[in-house]
Amino acid sequence: MGIVNELQASAESDDVLTALRKAKRVASKLNRQDISMWLDREQNGYKNNDDLPDYRRIMSEFAYDTNGYIPAGFNMVKTGIMRLGDMGMDLRIPLPDSIGSVLDLIEKTTQGNGLYYPCSPDVSRMIKSSLNHSFPHVVDQIVIMHQIDIPSVKDIPNQVKNRILDWALELERAGIHGEGHTFTPVEQQRAEQVNVQRLLHKDPDRVVPRRCSGRFATCNAERDDCSERNQPSHSED
Repeated sequence: MGIVNELQASAESDDVLTALRKAKRVASKLNRQDISMWLDREQNGYKNNDDLPDYRRIMSEFAYDTNGYIPAGFNMVKTGIMRLGDMGMDLRIPLPDSIGSVLDLIEKTTQGNGLYYPCSPDVSRMIKSSLNHSFPHVVDQIVIMHQIDIPSVKDIPNQVKNRILDWALELERAGIHGEGHTFTPVEQQRAEQVNVQRLLHKDPDRVVPRRCSGRFATCNAERDDCSERNQPSHSED
């Protein structure tokens, strides 16, 4: 079996970390810097939101944390986290973490935790102003957040493996097999004709979110406890 067929099998059956390592090996042997760059970003994280593939722009809704106890009678939950919906907006949050960190986030969601991301000050003020004008002291207490769509986060490893498999299949269709774990000069030349960008960016018309800065948090709405995770900072547009 050639190394390209081995990569196909890995994308189908191995975990995403193993598939990424095998794909990086193939890309190095073929001297394909474009897909090597994508593989490196998946392994180590994206430094610039503009480089994010569509599957790393995650759907979200607004939510608020009471940040302590709120007396009854203000039309709000007394304590904890409350969903507000999307407020008529298309909300997508960039997730630039390494795939290892994404797997850690996914593991935390199996413990009953939600995923949250802080809103920008401007958005937070806008949402608060729509909640309750009569009790500013109560509104000032709450914290507005994005509630991240967990299935979209859980789908990231599958999206990565799908793209690795697509690339391996394209290589095979181009007559590239890598028998003996090496590639001939002809195979290396043929590999240059495979359109990697088309495989990596399957949804170019997807809405791009504004840039964010802050930390992801995993929270349990019932226990009202959160753990924050440092994120790379990105300036507001």
